[in-house]
Amino acid sequence: MSTEIRLLGSPGADRGADRVDVRGHKPWLLLGLVLLNDQPLTRERLQRLVFVDAADPAAALRWNLSQLRNLDIQVDGDPVRVEVPDDVTVDLLELRGRADHAAELAGLDEDLLAGVRVEPGSELAVWLDEERRHVSRLVLDVRQEAALALLGRGETDRALQHARQVAKAAPLDENAAALLVRCLRAVGRVAEAQTAAKDAATRLREELGVEPTDALWSAVAAPMGGDRRVTGRRAVVAQIEAGESAVNAGAIDTGLQSLQGAVVAARALRDNALLARALVALGSSLIHGVRGVDQEGLAMLHEAVPLTELVGDAPLAVVARREIGYVDFLRGRYDRATHWFGQARSAADDSATGLGWVDMYDGAAANDVGDDSRAERLLTHALEHAGAKRDLRLQAYTLTMVGRRHLLSSRLDEADRCLEEAIEVVRALDWTAFLPFPESLLAESVRRAGDLPRGQDLAEHAYVLGEQVGDPCWESLALRTLGLVSVDAGDLERGVAMLEQAPPQCRRLPDTWRWIEMWGYSALVDVGDRYDLDATASWRTHLETEATAMGMRPLVERASAAAVE
Repeated sequence: MSTEIRLLGSPGADRGADRVDVRGHKPWLLLGLVLLNDQPLTRERLQRLVFVDAADPAAALRWNLSQLRNLDIQVDGDPVRVEVPDDVTVDLLELRGRADHAAELAGLDEDLLAGVRVEPGSELAVWLDEERRHVSRLVLDVRQEAALALLGRGETDRALQHARQVAKAAPLDENAAALLVRCLRAVGRVAEAQTAAKDAATRLREELGVEPTDALWSAVAAPMGGDRRVTGRRAVVAQIEAGESAVNAGAIDTGLQSLQGAVVAARALRDNALLARALVALGSSLIHGVRGVDQEGLAMLHEAVPLTELVGDAPLAVVARREIGYVDFLRGRYDRATHWFGQARSAADDSATGLGWVDMYDGAAANDVGDDSRAERLLTHALEHAGAKRDLRLQAYTLTMVGRRHLLSSRLDEADRCLEEAIEVVRALDWTAFLPFPESLLAESVRRAGDLPRGQDLAEHAYVLGEQVGDPCWESLALRTLGLVSVDAGDLERGVAMLEQAPPQCRRLPDTWRWIEMWGYSALVDVGDRYDLDATASWRTHLETEATAMGMRPLVERASAAAVE
């Protein structure tokens, strides 16, 4: 008989029709601690967190761990490790599985461990508050993904239910508004969709002072139909190939029109294999080729995922899942990204096609959340794949991510070596759109080493090039370093002005890399603490709130440590 454990809302467990007896709140706190921490916690650490006031903390820990065994969960060792058998489900773990299933969990709208009391101001209280924020954000991510997945399967009414909840919870999120508009149009409520888009645009203008982007307006507009005269299978294949070639050559609009036409034609042919290929090509092109419309690309990819399973196309299945994970990684939805990268690996056949890019993105995500050992392992695998497949773009991208990992760990010599090698490969490829990324990171590394003139030259070049290619992420990275160079050179006012500009520059579009925004706030907090600036508290609050919700632990810890100092 299976056991169902609930940690969302008031904690409890059922085995069939019977309630499982667990005494007190502390067993549930322990279960949350061992499940949510990336690394196993020692018994001494658990005693200090949960049983600091107990007469015999070690005995109290042993007794409370024994309560968890009543739930059929195995907990043992030091550090304490937990094993959840297949016949035991934990709602908190279900959030990391299939989104459309997770979105139906009973306690989804309630706090993690609701009603559980801890000592205010204690380390345990801080942990619980942070995890509640993180789980709340994860629930929002799950609902959004569920809406897209249901939309792709044609279950439009259920998709709309989740989209409404996402839009209500995040009224200033343009992606949430675009999702609601897309779902309203899918159920035939065109006028309501137009009204929702206009209302969202008004909120963005009045409350954030920004104009909505293509992410919102493309959800309002009718899908482009393409050339309906293309009806034969071979003709559709040719249209897909032409569209991909045009996108790769930089003729984005021409390529998208061809790919959109291929999707329309494949639907008319009722050819699932062809439709899956067209959807993945279009979705990937929207994500990588047009800034601001990742949401539209995700809709295509979520529709493609079950089709790739149906037709048994393993390489295409890897790409579809990998691209969904890539967008989740950019948006700071790391739990969902890990899920999709795992799904991509599971879908791969013996050729392991595309897994190098999976490892690279997954390694970068691990770096964002502070799992350095996993990041090192995955990025090493990605470099091996790049060499074996002679994929120079993957090599350049991975070297840049390895350089970033060294930079964040203050291993500046190693960072310089990797980033300079990445720049060499990028220049050999004439990959101008990517060059500002490794160049900005190298600028920051040489600045830290004390070479301000070279740091400024590199950052200025990266910023101008970022402007030319229209990439707000690279602009933000370069601005951050330019601001720090000015501060280091003694021009505090100019430096802070540039540092304040960097985070909103990154958020100019709704689908940029959230880590860059948070790294920008981290620089503001560092400078604010150093010079005792009045705005430091508000910068720190924003950084801690947002980075905690997304799980960027290194940036949260850095900001918190600075506050204590």
